[in-house]
Amino acid sequence: MPDYYIAEDGTIHDREAEHRSRTQHTAAPAVAVQCFYAGDDLIGRMCSLLPRVNGTGETAWLRHNAASRAAPSALPHGEVTFGDSVCLHKDRAASDADSLKDNGLVSFTPNGTHILCTGSDLRVPASVLCSAARFAEQEGLSLHIFCAENHPLLRLCPETATVYTTLAAQREALSRQLREGQNRAVNVFLKMSAEKEFTQPLGTLRPSADAALLKNAVAHSRLSVVFERRCKIVRSELPQLLALAPIHITAVGDSENLRAALPDTARITATAFDVLQKDSIHAYYCNRDTEKWGKIVLFQPC
Repeated sequence: MPDYYIAEDGTIHDREAEHRSRTQHTAAPAVAVQCFYAGDDLIGRMCSLLPRVNGTGETAWLRHNAASRAAPSALPHGEVTFGDSVCLHKDRAASDADSLKDNGLVSFTPNGTHILCTGSDLRVPASVLCSAARFAEQEGLSLHIFCAENHPLLRLCPETATVYTTLAAQREALSRQLREGQNRAVNVFLKMSAEKEFTQPLGTLRPSADAALLKNAVAHSRLSVVFERRCKIVRSELPQLLALAPIHITAVGDSENLRAALPDTARITATAFDVLQKDSIHAYYCNRDTEKWGKIVLFQPC
């Protein structure tokens, strides 16, 4: 039965007819469009990629809070291995110089190349120290640690390492290495700027005998690791070591050290990786000699 009503002006209206009229005026016309069609093959490939992107497998494509995995039991002889490459920015060097590839282990063959490690996250030098210890053990080299007696990283030193905590002991050990000249030492220097005798401030015309001793010992060791919290300290107090250590490893979240570690042409795109993590040791790797650099997840210290 029709539904009518009387308006204020006394006219009679049909509710159903008015509803049809409003609907006809407001309805959008149909438009034909063309969209992308994902075939079964593409969908299958995307489904196989998702677990790796989420970091659920043995992969370097880590999710936001993925933990750093332990170092493998078997590592290549003659190489120092740090961890997993997450994002490779530049790779133009020969493969035998050092290895830094997406979703692969980050390693290099020393051959007179040494490491400068910076940053406030002590897990970074701790992981590098363990990498140097693994290399020394596999190659049958002696491991020497030079640092202050109360340095927090001392607890990670393996029993096979020889630790020198006094100025006299450090002088004697470095002099002995130079006298023997067998290139059989792996040296780790933790905050050597604290010993002013070994520093060589910029502008110094005549470096001290101890500063020259430190430089020569680093140059003639099989592998040396120099750790300072700030790269600026190395530049101002230990400049003799900069040219000897083209490999720089620095913790994320430290813009000053990142600028010093990476090439001038490097452009960092901030991601979740660049946030300090509780379960992952995130760092940047740069080899200025081979022009390789990228983001890495270091192995958890042993």
